[in-house]
Amino acid sequence: MAEFGCLYSEVLLTRNAWEKRKFKDLVVRVNKTSDDSTIPSVEFEDIISKQGRLNKDVRLKINSKQGIYFEPQDVLFGKLRPYLQNWLFPSFYGRAVGDFWVLRANSSVLSEYLFVLI
Repeated sequence: MAEFGCLYSEVLLTRNAWEKRKFKDLVVRVNKTSDDSTIPSVEFEDIISKQGRLNKDVRLKINSKQGIYFEPQDVLFGKLRPYLQNWLFPSFYGRAVGDFWVLRANSSVLSEYLFVLI
């Protein structure tokens, strides 16, 4: 039982160590645009709604539309119809074409946490 008591106190200490922060203090919204056709483009129809996965290999698409440049570990959030839950946590460089917010976690939060939070 002593081990449980020690573990419980560590959990309490951790719980009390949580900080309240505003979302805007955790992320930077990326606005840099690109029309570089050598990098893949992601559009709403490429994302499986509510799953955060692509439904095709976007590297095979030919598209020269301008979009917001994103990097691996950024979070793409489709803001046009948020109830569709079109979001993506890419592992590649690309362009978000359409009405996306590209969110980049700052140094105080993990990108993976940001993705799950959304």
